[in-house]
Amino acid sequence: MFKMFLLMPAAAVITPGQAISHVLVMLGEILLASFIIERGVEFLFGTVSNLLVGIFPGLSGLLLPNQQNGKAGPFRSGFIQFMAVIFGIFSAWIWKFDLFYLFAQLRMFLAGGADGEILVITTWGIVLTGIVIGMGSVFIHELYKNYFGKQSPVPLDELETFKAG
Repeated sequence: MFKMFLLMPAAAVITPGQAISHVLVMLGEILLASFIIERGVEFLFGTVSNLLVGIFPGLSGLLLPNQQNGKAGPFRSGFIQFMAVIFGIFSAWIWKFDLFYLFAQLRMFLAGGADGEILVITTWGIVLTGIVIGMGSVFIHELYKNYFGKQSPVPLDELETFKAG
């Protein structure tokens, strides 16, 4: 789906609805990739760390969750997060996920045309998108909640004033 816009002939007319649906599909693919990578890396390296503790019991302080508070050891949590970001960057590079390109493309199509503008997928955009993917679906959900979450409701008396005026 992503390469559809890259490989489309120059004479093809893309409607704003197609551009919006393209962006929404890509965002869904990025969210799905972030969920899969986050869970996959946790499973893979969590299993490896449990195996290492089985072989070398002295590593349990670094690799296993603390028995009192249940939090992961400092090495385990940092290493898993680092590996998830590496996998996220690698997957964004393989799939050519670039959020900046995607939003620039949407802006261009909604504005009514290219006007001589040339859009390119950048390495920097791929790396930043890979970091977002590697940070996982929890990070993306927190980002969404902080910026687009519940808006404070308008007091009823202000709403009545607005309707009357």
